[in-house]
Amino acid sequence: MREVLHPQNALLLPPDDLNAWTEALRDLYGHPEKRFALGQRARKDVQAYTWEARARRILEVGI
Repeated sequence: MREVLHPQNALLLPPDDLNAWTEALRDLYGHPEKRFALGQRARKDVQAYTWEARARRILEVGI
C-alpha cells in the first residue's frame, strides 16, 4: 500500500518475526520523540481518507 510509508507513518514488520517486533517496540519505547513523530504523521496522513475528504474529492472531480 502506497499510503503506508515505513518508517514515516508506520512500522512494517514480518508478522512472524518476534525478534523484529521486540526490537521495534524497544526502539519506540526508548525514543519517545520518534514514537510521537510516527503517530503525528500517521494522524496527518489518515485525514486524507475520511468520509469528508473522499466526498470532497469526488465533488471536485464532478462525479
